[in-house]
Amino acid sequence: MQPVVTTDRFPLVEVCVKGVMPPGGMEALVTTYRALAARGPRMALLVDTRAFDAANTDARTRERDATIYRAAAAELRASIVCEARIVHSTVARYVITAFDGLTGVPWPTASFTTPAEAEAWVQRQLANDPVHFSRASA
Repeated sequence: MQPVVTTDRFPLVEVCVKGVMPPGGMEALVTTYRALAARGPRMALLVDTRAFDAANTDARTRERDATIYRAAAAELRASIVCEARIVHSTVARYVITAFDGLTGVPWPTASFTTPAEAEAWVQRQLANDPVHFSRASA
C-alpha cells in the first residue's frame, strides 16, 4: 500500500506506512519529500510503521528502496532535520535499522513505541535546529 503523507502540521510531516511498500512506492514518497523540501523551511519526518508488514517485504524490495532512498537522502539532507519512527515490534525495529544501514541516512533517526514519544523527540529536534529556528523567527 502506498504511504500516506500528511502535511497539515508542517514542518512536521507525518507518514503512515501500511502493508508492503508497492513497486514505485519509494519513488512516490521521495518525490513528495522533494516537493516539501522546495516548500521549506526544514522539515521533520514522523513515520508510523505500526501497520508496515516488515516480515513480508523481500530483500530485493528492501535493497531497491534503500538505493532510491540513499540517493534522495544526499539531496534532501539540507531539508530534513530528523526522522522519528513509530514501531510495533522488535522485528520491525530490526528491519528499519537494517534499512538505515543500507541507506546511510545523514539526519538523526530514532524509533519509538508510541506516537507521543516520537512527536516529543521530533519537537525537541526542531526546537534545537538552528536553520529551522532562524527561519521560523525571521
